[in-house]
Amino acid sequence: MGWLLSLGVSLFTGIVTLVASGFVADVATKWFNVNEREGGRGYAVVFLALLGFVAGCVIGLIVARIVAAGGRGGGWRALGLSLGTVSVILGLILGLSWLQTDHPPYLDGRTVDLLVEIRLPAGEERPTEESLRGTLLQLYTSERESNGVTLGPEGLRREGDRWIVPSRLLIFNRGTGRSLGISRPNAPEVRGPVKLPAWPTRADEKWSEWWVADRATEKDARVPPDYRYAIAVNVPTIEPDDEAAPKVAAAEKARFDALDGRAPIVEWLAFTRSANPGLRGIAVRIASERLPELVDVILGDDPESSAKALHAVACFKKADPLLAAPIHEIGRRLRTDLERFNALPADDEAAVRLARAIETRFADWHPAVVRLHLDNVLDGRAEFQPVHDLARGRADHRVTTAVADVTAYFLAEWAEIPKPSPTVR
Repeated sequence: MGWLLSLGVSLFTGIVTLVASGFVADVATKWFNVNEREGGRGYAVVFLALLGFVAGCVIGLIVARIVAAGGRGGGWRALGLSLGTVSVILGLILGLSWLQTDHPPYLDGRTVDLLVEIRLPAGEERPTEESLRGTLLQLYTSERESNGVTLGPEGLRREGDRWIVPSRLLIFNRGTGRSLGISRPNAPEVRGPVKLPAWPTRADEKWSEWWVADRATEKDARVPPDYRYAIAVNVPTIEPDDEAAPKVAAAEKARFDALDGRAPIVEWLAFTRSANPGLRGIAVRIASERLPELVDVILGDDPESSAKALHAVACFKKADPLLAAPIHEIGRRLRTDLERFNALPADDEAAVRLARAIETRFADWHPAVVRLHLDNVLDGRAEFQPVHDLARGRADHRVTTAVADVTAYFLAEWAEIPKPSPTVR
């Protein structure tokens, strides 16, 4: 192999390396949070890509001359070896860059949030929105400060003589030695541990014990707040693609227009969650006109269809007494699931699956109960109270805590309302 062919291998390797280096540089500079200001990251990508071109040319020339000196193979062998060498080097650079930068842990392919409940000192007055906005919750790791969030009045509740303030933070990295800092107005920061592994698991959805600060070490007279934590898989809101939205809407309309009066009710129920209010309204109306079929779907073995049917009930303008029995039956099944869940360890695989089922079933069932209660078809308090009691029996898990909070809200809301005459008991 002569020098002309060696130069050709060198140039081709350089061009390939230029493109590959640009991709690696683009990814790595994002991981290292290179400043975008005034095109800083763009210049870095271009510089590293050009550097890759030069390095690729050098590697290609060296490999080509080694192959020529060995007398085995020609240009194709030299090109293959040089591109393989470049690929290994760039792969190592990309891997080392990933290891040297922060990345959030994933669970079931999604990022993980840290749920935090702050318990204010006993006897403290209800916090104002201003005081909550002035309170900063900060998540730290042994490597660096991770992220912070100010508190708000959303979800504020009272237990006994203490106020509970919930909050939520994204876990940004896999760092160990996590700790939580709570900074309140006119008070020193209180910091305590967050004992989670670098890669949290479903077992960490269980609420931790309340962490209580050592009062003896506090620098001022104010009693610091307590806190507890758990994890939750973060389900991001996916913004619709503006260009694809008309096509999706047209396809949905075409499926809707293809239905006729003889179509099974489950096919109509598919449109009760439609973003098109016209389609949604027609689907709900048809569901209200075919109540015997709707009841069969609610009590059927397909959880997805049952969920859509329950959602339709929640959308009714006026609930029919025929719905009282199936809604009551779903509540009974929910209570059975809660009893089973309470008897299992939180990290048991069966408990994890059961928690997901409870979360989904309750989310679809409780709006239907509210609809029937407001229409005096069912006593919502009699439905919610046993569910609330069972959920409170497992206050260490985020799912049961959420169920208890929602039912507690409606039980308190309806406390002064005269009890309706239930259709079923």
